[in-house]
Amino acid sequence: MAWHGYPRLLATMSRLRAGLLLGVAWAVWHLPLFFIGGTVQSELGLFSWSGLLFSLSVLPMALLTGHACERAGVVAAIAVHFGVNATVAVLTVKSPVTQAFVLAVQVVVVVVLHLAASRRRSRLTPWRLPDPPGTARR
Repeated sequence: MAWHGYPRLLATMSRLRAGLLLGVAWAVWHLPLFFIGGTVQSELGLFSWSGLLFSLSVLPMALLTGHACERAGVVAAIAVHFGVNATVAVLTVKSPVTQAFVLAVQVVVVVVLHLAASRRRSRLTPWRLPDPPGTARR
């Protein structure tokens, strides 16, 4: 749903800002699940460390799925989302310590991807000395 609008957001703002905006929207989107019995979120509890960490983990998750969407399309974003959900389900991630670890791993991956993208962009932009004061490049 959100990935339909992601390219439009990129047209008006940075990747980071677009990802964080979608992350906040995504966190709000997940809020009702805290009140529906039988969901992972209701088991975590909204007003608990686990609930807080889940809500915070949505932000780097949005950045990761945004990166996947940008590089390989919506199907890749869906695959990243599925992969993270499956990992959390298989590992039965409910402990705040484990959730904090998952959140930290997500943040590290986001930082590494951001640095790699910045390096790629800097290699594509030719470097040149600035023009001396009072002169203009023609």
